[in-house]
Amino acid sequence: MDIDAYEKTVEIDTTEDLISKMTNPDIIPNWKKSLILKLKEKIDNNPKIKLTFIHTPKCAGSYAGNYLSLLNIRNKRHKRARVKGDGITFTIIRDPVDRFESLLNYRLGRKKLGKDWPNRLRGIQKNKNLSLDDIISKFGDGEITGFKPYHTLNYWAKNVKILLTVEEFLPFLALMGYKINKIFPKIHVSKKTRGKLSEHNRNRLKKLFEKDIKLYQFWSNKLNLMNNQNIDNNTDIDNIDNNNNNNIELEKSSDNIEEHQKIII
Repeated sequence: MDIDAYEKTVEIDTTEDLISKMTNPDIIPNWKKSLILKLKEKIDNNPKIKLTFIHTPKCAGSYAGNYLSLLNIRNKRHKRARVKGDGITFTIIRDPVDRFESLLNYRLGRKKLGKDWPNRLRGIQKNKNLSLDDIISKFGDGEITGFKPYHTLNYWAKNVKILLTVEEFLPFLALMGYKINKIFPKIHVSKKTRGKLSEHNRNRLKKLFEKDIKLYQFWSNKLNLMNNQNIDNNTDIDNIDNNNNNNIELEKSSDNIEEHQKIII
């Protein structure tokens, strides 16, 4: 499959202070922390329910895989969550523009660009003088959104119960009751040999991945709407549907908190 491969890495020496810092749940906003604890309660009350990871491509899934193997947590890798049968599902997401920039750097650094790379642009890889900005400027909108099995954040988030940033990943595991006693280095970090994208092209990508931007902003707490909101005892965590976000405008008004909560409950 033309996405990150899983490789075994050697853990690095670390201190208890570093582990404590990297697993500190204070980084997770209160509303999400409440949801996580409710999911943990569900697993505690029914041992048959398992925690399952969905690997969203170019979102630190290979890095996460080291911890999942160590802690014996199920990893579906690049397969989407099912409505039933996958237990409590979670995934890691990142800024959609940074994610696409990482994809381009990753592909351009390989010998083969992949079957979904536009045929008319296959010779572009050999020209080392072209910047990342030059290259993306040659892509049509449909070519940018047509990468598979990369897909969108919304595609991978379907039926997933909880979406995390990479910074929230270890604190999430700690809240779920897992003991972290070693730190792994990040792997498969794309080399940035062709510079970074201009503001013009970043804004272009923001428009093309508008729905992903909204999903990311909500789950990464960028809108700061629910930081002090808790998930109450009546929250139906079995009906979380991230794809409802496709049709909901996430406006920056505190008057819309109840509407935003419908995305996850």
